[in-house]
Amino acid sequence: MGSRDEIETEEYDASRLDELGTEPTPPSEKPEPEPKRHDEDFIQFERSFTNIKPEGDQIERIELLREEYKALLNTICMISDRTPNRTIALRKLEESLMYAVKNIVLEA
Repeated sequence: MGSRDEIETEEYDASRLDELGTEPTPPSEKPEPEPKRHDEDFIQFERSFTNIKPEGDQIERIELLREEYKALLNTICMISDRTPNRTIALRKLEESLMYAVKNIVLEA
């Protein structure tokens, strides 16, 4: 292999690169690709991935749910020992509350 000085460098020649007779589009000016058409699942889940603020009576209904869930949380913790099964029950309770709140917030 030759030294660095021996390596030939070639200047950029746009006419040689573009065989169609048009100037190449610089990367910063290339158009965005067309978005794919989305199926029903995408449309349903896309909305749930956004941050939606509860409005009107939704806030009151969510607070009512949270109070009821806190009461159940308190009951579970008071009457059962701290075991892996109780931890699972509390996590499922938390998950259930999340979906109940999501149901209220995403009402159409």
